[in-house]
Amino acid sequence: GETVGFFDSAGFEDLEAVEERMQEAKHNFSIEDHRIPQNVPESHWWWFNHFDEHLDMATRMGMRIEKFEKIIAILNKLEVDFQIEREVALRKFMEVLGRVFLSVFQFHPEESRSCAAAHQRLIMRHFTHIKRYLSELEAFLAEKSPYLSLWERACWERTNIEAFNVVCGEVARLDTTRVEKLMQEAWPCIKVMDTDTYFFSYSTPESHWWWSVDLGE
Repeated sequence: GETVGFFDSAGFEDLEAVEERMQEAKHNFSIEDHRIPQNVPESHWWWFNHFDEHLDMATRMGMRIEKFEKIIAILNKLEVDFQIEREVALRKFMEVLGRVFLSVFQFHPEESRSCAAAHQRLIMRHFTHIKRYLSELEAFLAEKSPYLSLWERACWERTNIEAFNVVCGEVARLDTTRVEKLMQEAWPCIKVMDTDTYFFSYSTPESHWWWSVDLGE
């Protein structure tokens, strides 16, 4: 039959040929779990591709520990003299920790906590800065009108905070009492939560209610 859309414009006349090419190329690419869209059919195998599927358990664990070491190393950048650079380093640490938590650490909580315990001194040395990340989110929620475009930022930052508490909570824990209250109060004002526009990771824990489209309806 006649081909349409992307494959026609790209010059592909046979979807089987496309499938064959993707199978040949799959070992050269990998997609992190948190980047996979929600509700992807299992038959769309190309979304679920990992470099490490052939590795043994010990090697995979070593790779996870290496990931954590790279993340925790970002904290060393908080020791610079310039406040702007400290702010950038703080946000990068929390954002990367949150993303890797969704794709890796939430499935290996004890392992990630052991890694955090090994860096207890470094975490505690910078805990004052890390607490500022929470207080800035609290201030943001208290001062800003809860428009949808701002709510996504709040969702990501809250998930990053929860990731810190899961991974590093036995070393130092952020008190989320006030931010929980602020988000609960803001939720009824969020009139639209468009899943076609917004990114929702299928691996987001159910306890992260702020991503839910059903709450409050």
